[in-house]
Amino acid sequence: MLGWLHKAEQFFHTQGTLKDQEVWTASFYMMGMAQQWYYRFEKNASAALTWDKFVEGVNKRIGPTIRSNALGELTHL
Repeated sequence: MLGWLHKAEQFFHTQGTLKDQEVWTASFYMMGMAQQWYYRFEKNASAALTWDKFVEGVNKRIGPTIRSNALGELTHL
């Protein structure tokens, strides 16, 4: 998952993604179980989600391990 998060951060940097749009942009590309996890995560958030809070939530859910298929990992959230 660490690889997927790093790729997302690279994407944000190269595309000039605004800080307040990072979580929304990442969540837009989620499907299946990842999308369901994010929906619950967002609804349970007590404040607006920042990228750091999103990364913290992802790491709590599946851990910060590096695997060979980052997109596949995301769909298994």
